[in-house]
Amino acid sequence: MSDFSKPRVNGKMLPSFKGRTVCLLGNAKDVDSNGTAFTLSTGDGQDVKVIMQEPLGEYVSGLTEVHGNVDAQNNINCQSYIAFPKEISDTFDLGLYNDAVELTSRFRSPQTKILKYYNFVGDLEIVHTFHDAFVVGLNHA
Repeated sequence: MSDFSKPRVNGKMLPSFKGRTVCLLGNAKDVDSNGTAFTLSTGDGQDVKVIMQEPLGEYVSGLTEVHGNVDAQNNINCQSYIAFPKEISDTFDLGLYNDAVELTSRFRSPQTKILKYYNFVGDLEIVHTFHDAFVVGLNHA
């Protein structure tokens, strides 16, 4: 299954994705005492509750990517997560990541599930799949 079945979103986008599976990145904090939930602070300044299917087997903090379903209260019912190492958490620019999420959400093509924006810089045609940006052609006139 491709990543595009789980669109990358920020906290403010969650109401538009209720009932859908998404990918949300932020800084984990406030793990509850029984390990069944924690808070994810997103790059757009939102605090999102992440509800685990089973209690965490480790302490989660710092940069964390969560894959899960958005419920009616805009919580994430976690299917899986990735807790990044401290050296990545300390240097990752979550604000810049948030800008990329917002930009790519504007150009999401539901038919192809490829994020597209043409003539982004002059006559450069860029096809962006979020993980990789490729220069596809020059001087399309």
